[in-house]
Amino acid sequence: MLRYKQRLFMMLIGIGCCAALVLTGFGVKDSLIGITDLQYKTIQHYQIEAGVQPSKIEEVTARLSRIAADSAACPCSLSRVSIKAHKSAMTNVRLYSTDQPESFMSFWKLKTEGQACRFPQPGEVLVCTRIAQKLSLSIGDSLILKDAARHDVTATVSGIFDNYIDNALILNADTLKQQAGEWKPDTLLIRTSDAQMTAKDASKDASSETADAALSQQIAGIPGVRQISSLSLSKETADKALSCVYYIVLLLILFSGALELIVIYNLTSINLAERSREIATVEVLGFYPKETDSYVLQENLVLSLIASFIGLPLGTLFHRAVMSRILVDNMVFLTQIRPVSYVLAILITNLFAYMVNLLMRKRIRAIPMAESLKAVE
Repeated sequence: MLRYKQRLFMMLIGIGCCAALVLTGFGVKDSLIGITDLQYKTIQHYQIEAGVQPSKIEEVTARLSRIAADSAACPCSLSRVSIKAHKSAMTNVRLYSTDQPESFMSFWKLKTEGQACRFPQPGEVLVCTRIAQKLSLSIGDSLILKDAARHDVTATVSGIFDNYIDNALILNADTLKQQAGEWKPDTLLIRTSDAQMTAKDASKDASSETADAALSQQIAGIPGVRQISSLSLSKETADKALSCVYYIVLLLILFSGALELIVIYNLTSINLAERSREIATVEVLGFYPKETDSYVLQENLVLSLIASFIGLPLGTLFHRAVMSRILVDNMVFLTQIRPVSYVLAILITNLFAYMVNLLMRKRIRAIPMAESLKAVE
């Protein structure tokens, strides 16, 4: 391969693109699969949302403390609203509002680029990343909210917080009191000590989900509780929806393997056809089959290793291009590739090269020595 520049470049480009496709597949998985853990373990630090009759909030909170002594609850209002800004609109957006900002901020970790967001003052609103992207909002812009009662509420964007699943707005309860005329809490955000798990306790997730289900059933039996929403079930649903990414990874790996097979097989076949007399001479001189294979095919493995490293930057560009095209209204995906994915891309690419070499060994041993030595070059 090193004798001819055209074949050398074909080999490097073909195998490099193979490594790039493999890395793209793993990068898409890394970008999609991790968002549920970020949403339900890093951002939302509670386990249950309980819809409660406004007049029963205090009574339900008192009953909750008796059912689970280690629980904490934050009253707020939760509704679905439509929003407008810059001649664009979005519907079915979750609006959280509360008059207990300090308590609320312990249940929601609102950050952007690693910096904590300030709870909005009256007349201000915090918007999530996807809303800001779709409506082209930045800090200082105004938007109009319309709830089910057809109240129009105008607020100024005071911050944009990271949020990955579903679209959310955070509003000060005083804003609704001033512009809509009233505000009543109708939801409890509920957290128990299990919600404070650390990474070392990750193995307890299954038992935690069981405990959440049992607690949800107990809370549902409290008079005044209208509905229960468990975040563990929401996470499970989101994980199932995103599980199709594994088929994308498999598809990309299969296509990249086919690409590498075609490139290496064709170029090596040409190489063997042109060097049959040379190979036959080596065998006649007493080289063992493994030595002959190494003499002819070792450069394939060396070039594959070099090409796989060349393909990594290209795979990073492919990954960014793919993620920039994946736009979903109620989800925001990361653009990240874990270090282990780079290692796997290199290993899989070179594994394909080794598999092709195994096929080509039969071709080498099938070369007729006598006829090849008689050939005129």
